[in-house]
Amino acid sequence: VVGRWNVSPQVDLTAMLSNGWDADLSANHGKTAGARLGWIPNERTSFGLAGLYGPEGPTDSTVNRYVMTLDYAYQPTEAWFVAGEADWGGDRGVLPGGGDAQWYGAELSVFRRLSHSVGALGRAEVFRDRDGARTGTPQTMESYTVAPVYFIGAGREGVFANIEHTTFRIPRFELRAEARLNHSNAPVFATANGPSTWGLQFALQLVTLF
Repeated sequence: VVGRWNVSPQVDLTAMLSNGWDADLSANHGKTAGARLGWIPNERTSFGLAGLYGPEGPTDSTVNRYVMTLDYAYQPTEAWFVAGEADWGGDRGVLPGGGDAQWYGAELSVFRRLSHSVGALGRAEVFRDRDGARTGTPQTMESYTVAPVYFIGAGREGVFANIEHTTFRIPRFELRAEARLNHSNAPVFATANGPSTWGLQFALQLVTLF
């Protein structure tokens, strides 16, 4: 359940209540609550501060998870936009001394529309799983992605027509090729020569919004 209140043309408040975090069907009966405060200083810039809190784990779990997120989007011209977020989260009281297992992350994406039908996306991400609570291994991971995009069909109409807080109209379809270079300070990537601190991924995607 999500509710949104436009406090003013520059400020909005969103609140939500959901079942669980990472699954369509929650493994426990607890509810996760969250809120986001958004600020739009002008039509090409937006910021948001959000938080989530609730139980995570099996039916008898008493572990509460929290996360705080700062997000931003900026569109300097019609052809460019920049967006990203920074996150801090944790699981309450799961460490041997009763402390919180914590993690940190950040992401930056830069998009450039090259023509009516072609664009390019670059993305950089970092994630520090200090206690191994999210990935199973204490590690710091980075990934770097480049993705040429081909747009098929006209932009959509209606409430989901644009990427929020930008003038970019979402095409009917996107054909996207991705190459991603991953790195960790722990040997967690499987290769033909055994575990490695480096990994390379390729993907071809056909994306539509409906």
